[in-house]
This record gives sequence, structure tokens and C-alpha cells, in this order.
Amino acid sequence: MKKLALAGVLVLPAFLCSGCFLIIGAGAGAGGYSYVKGELSRTYPEGLDAAWSASQKAVASLALKPVSQQKDGLGGKIEAERADGTKIVLKLDPGESGGVTVRVRVGLFGDQKASREILDKISSNLRP
Repeated sequence: MKKLALAGVLVLPAFLCSGCFLIIGAGAGAGGYSYVKGELSRTYPEGLDAAWSASQKAVASLALKPVSQQKDGLGGKIEAERADGTKIVLKLDPGESGGVTVRVRVGLFGDQKASREILDKISSNLRP
């Protein structure tokens, strides 16, 4: 009986980790998005200031409640909440070529659909 319990302990983590790789593989590279460890990211060619403004507008237009906002020359971070209290974190990281990568995590484990909606709203705010 102990051997069976031990086998279950060893198999379950392996099963869960294999699912992680499936999720990562499914989202990576699809339409310019990358989904890794619960964070969905997209790189935009615009600079940090434009992406920051677009991100703030996205938070407001999706009726998210801003909790904190910090920005400097090395990047930025916006923390917000959904109406149900779910935490949302947007991280903006400028690249060497002048573009900005925006990473979004919705909730503790990530929500790819909600993260994509936020990144799509940022994209639409960057277009004239």
C-alpha cells in the first residue's frame, strides 16, 4: 500500500508539469503572444511612454480598479483588481531596440483569455 501511495506522489507532479509544457507550447508564438508560467506577454514596437499610456487607458476602459502604478526609465508596473477582487499585474519592460514587452498576469495562476483581452486593448490604444 505504501508503494502505491509513493507512486502516486511521484506521478502526480510529473503529470502536472507535463500539462505546464502543453500550455506553454500552445500559446508561445501565436499571434505575437507568449504564454509562460501564467503570464501572457506581447512586444510592441512603440516606446515605454506610449505603452505606459496605452496600458493605463486599457485598465480604465476595462473598468479595472488601479491599486498601484510605478514607472521609471527602466520600466513600469501597474497593479489593478477586477470587480471580484482578482489581482492583475502588468509589467512593462523596454527592449534594447526601443520596443516594450508588456507582461500580464491575471489572478494567482494566470488567465490567458483575460490577459489576451488586456493586451488587445493595449494594442488598440496604441493605434491612431
